[in-house]
Amino acid sequence: MKQPLKRIIKLLLTLAVLALLFTQVDLKTLLAVIAKVKLEWMLCALLLSVTMVVVRWFNWHLLVKAGLGETDCKETFASLLGSMSFALVTPARVGDLSRVAFLKSGRRAEASGLVLVDRFIDLSVVLILGTIGMLVFFGTKTLPLLLLANIFLFVGIFKLDLFLKLGARLLPHKKIQTITHDAALGLSRLTLKALAVNLSLTVLLNLLDIVSLYVLVRALGVENFKAVVFVYPLVMLSTLIPITVSGIGVREGTSVALFALFSITKEVAFNATFLAYLINSLAPALCGLYFFRKLNREN
Repeated sequence: MKQPLKRIIKLLLTLAVLALLFTQVDLKTLLAVIAKVKLEWMLCALLLSVTMVVVRWFNWHLLVKAGLGETDCKETFASLLGSMSFALVTPARVGDLSRVAFLKSGRRAEASGLVLVDRFIDLSVVLILGTIGMLVFFGTKTLPLLLLANIFLFVGIFKLDLFLKLGARLLPHKKIQTITHDAALGLSRLTLKALAVNLSLTVLLNLLDIVSLYVLVRALGVENFKAVVFVYPLVMLSTLIPITVSGIGVREGTSVALFALFSITKEVAFNATFLAYLINSLAPALCGLYFFRKLNREN
């Protein structure tokens, strides 16, 4: 299927999901709830967003430094924010792989392996949190599948370089073999300490995300930290379903359904989740457009 047609279909699906969602959520009530937002809590949410961007950049910077031996702060910052703008419109944040485009050309292939392990670790943390949430909501029926997914991801994290080297031997195309081999080379330089630091900072980022969502729920006049803790990872997992633009509609619909189990209104659930998307994803991505446009001009 051609890319323009895929984009049109995804846009139509996004509109369809939103239309369905708005049959369940009253728009007037939605606006009334957002109009009463508590500004002091919104300020806290904005400060948390800036903090998360800094931690995310620091995490990526340390990983690149460990894998490539040297790096520049400005380069890794541009790499992170620039890729966020591209990831915003790609399924399951595949656009994060564009981070390598913002690094020096001689290091891009090796850096691609670092992006993969960073995404693997992030997905593992979300899956672990999601496993806890699903156990609470759905019981032990989902446990075997989720444990298997977690084991697979952790093996991937610590043995990803071996998988890439194996792939380099099996793939028939010489250029792909070279890229895969270089990616494995970047990964092979990572020590257990570097992976542990990345994992720790990723856990911290997810905890900050949970706190951020809680702050936004508080800004809308509701106090229920337990609900946020269990709902957040499942909402994040729902965004991996690549049927709408940037997960819009799917994320909010999942939030509305899950928060309802804690007697939190649809309007608060929708607004809190959508505000979290605007502040923590869209705003940094829009800032990243500067670096994306700069990259296009240079090329």
